[in-house]
Amino acid sequence: MVSIELSGQPVEQESVSFYVLSTGDDSNPGTKEQPLASLTGARNAIREYRDSHNRPTSFTVWVADGYYEMKEPLVLLPEDGGASAEYPVVYKALPNASPLFSGGKKISGFKKGKNGVWEAKLLEFGYYNFRFDQLYVNGKRAVLARTPNEDFLEIGGVEQHIWKKGKGSVAERAQQILTFNGQHAEALNDIDEGEIDLVRFRAFHKWDFTLRHLDKIDKDSSQIYTSGKGMKHWNPLVKGGRLVLENYKKALDAPGEWFLDKKSILYYMPREGETLDNTEIIVPVLENLVTVSGNATANNLVKHIRFEGLKFSHCNYRFPRTGSEPNQAAVFVDAAAIMLEGASDITFYECEVSHTGQHAIWFGKGCSNNSVEHSYLNDLGGGGIYIGIFDRSKSGTGGPEQTHHMRVH
Repeated sequence: MVSIELSGQPVEQESVSFYVLSTGDDSNPGTKEQPLASLTGARNAIREYRDSHNRPTSFTVWVADGYYEMKEPLVLLPEDGGASAEYPVVYKALPNASPLFSGGKKISGFKKGKNGVWEAKLLEFGYYNFRFDQLYVNGKRAVLARTPNEDFLEIGGVEQHIWKKGKGSVAERAQQILTFNGQHAEALNDIDEGEIDLVRFRAFHKWDFTLRHLDKIDKDSSQIYTSGKGMKHWNPLVKGGRLVLENYKKALDAPGEWFLDKKSILYYMPREGETLDNTEIIVPVLENLVTVSGNATANNLVKHIRFEGLKFSHCNYRFPRTGSEPNQAAVFVDAAAIMLEGASDITFYECEVSHTGQHAIWFGKGCSNNSVEHSYLNDLGGGGIYIGIFDRSKSGTGGPEQTHHMRVH
């Protein structure tokens, strides 16, 4: 017990500590001598303590240095918040510690194959038909096998067929046929028929890009067929535009590239100096690492939680089959490593979020009085910090789901 002074009256404030160690066990009590193994285990220990102690308490979860492979996201609900600003819940690295929480899985069992390419059979991934769009090698994002490795293919012509016009200025469904000429058409010959549904292109135009999967390749006419929304008249695909093809085996021809085939065999071409002994390869598995989920409309918020000195990495984002239409600021990427809704007085201090396929932190609807300070957000597939939601009509300006009073420093 610690005695503090509030409003002129001495008040007893209880503070309870739990400890987390990468080699701990979530069945432990969470003491220094018998630490827990995960943030979820610590959350559960706090819940159990509250069930048997009916008094305001502040909690500190002390996290030791180490690498923590997360099996599931940390989910925090209103009952997991602090009782008040005076009685918060703090998840904090021990002094001089830098714990890393990873949503990925380290891959072992690689063997050297043809042309120096490494191969590993991902049996578990194949069983669950799990695919991924990012790969991290020795702390760096690897390149999904692409052609060409330098420069671009040039689009020789674009033809569009409207399938469903819809009400807006952009057709709801349409097909585009892209033609290639001369040497730019030769890349199509390297794509096997059985790989076509894996292949996608990235076309760079004006300030944006279009990412699409292929429906069909006509090698005789040097054309690729793709479908999705209609092209925007202010930013269409055009003759002379720049494009790369990616995600097929023969495109794997440069150091640092990777490819996952339909049999769940992962191929990687090592960079200079990388050996089987000194290389760590991580596949991102979890789609988000922390979820803070309250309900602002019902005034049932998650409150008074602080994260300090923690690192979060390796978050998987799969591009949908419909691809990615050209939109600024990745506004339709609907995921983040750390997702918050209905949250108030949540602080991230001296934290790090890295190696994601999507945004780092997203304060969605109904968030207020939260902050991110002195934190490092890097190697992201989307934005750094998103505040609010894209569709304002769903949040209601000034209503309980309006996000406001946010501090990013």
